[in-house]
Amino acid sequence: MHISVADARELAETFLNKCGMSRTDAAIIADILLEAELRGRKTHGFIRLTGIKSRYEHGERTDIQIDKEEGQCIRVNGGNQPGYLVAYRAMELAIERAKQSGSGIIGVYNTSVNAATIPPPGANYGLLIIAIDSTSFVPLTQFKTEVDKLVARIKENRRETGVTEILIPGERAYRQREAYLAEGIHLDDTLLSQLT
Repeated sequence: MHISVADARELAETFLNKCGMSRTDAAIIADILLEAELRGRKTHGFIRLTGIKSRYEHGERTDIQIDKEEGQCIRVNGGNQPGYLVAYRAMELAIERAKQSGSGIIGVYNTSVNAATIPPPGANYGLLIIAIDSTSFVPLTQFKTEVDKLVARIKENRRETGVTEILIPGERAYRQREAYLAEGIHLDDTLLSQLT
């Protein structure tokens, strides 16, 4: 079924609210999964909602907390909260630190759902986020100019026969996103019935 972006977001938020998740947390997770759908990454999109809801309903959780801080480094106990939510909050911390002092390094553990945040046996952390403020090195306008020059140089390279354009990583997904924002997304009927 074809569905508008606004309706898709509402569908995901409502589905997550039903398991007791707060509106704010449900909106964060819905937006992350919607971004995956918009970029054509269905394996990381709404197909994840039923698993997130199931784990949320059956897991015991505590608040996400900073439990250690040393200089630029912060360790976050995810409180067995959904990995998408914990990663989002950790990224907020990393960006805040980078704005304050040039960089932020956040280690996260004790979280669920996002496979990238479930540590293997014996590991100390499930996720490491590093944010760096580029203005610590060069003014923002210079940074953007240099990135634009780099992209232009890459795109000007010789192409193989039949190749019409050299794409930068993420460029295809960005174009897909723009199209889906205008047209809406397609959700499998089976998945849609599970979410309604």
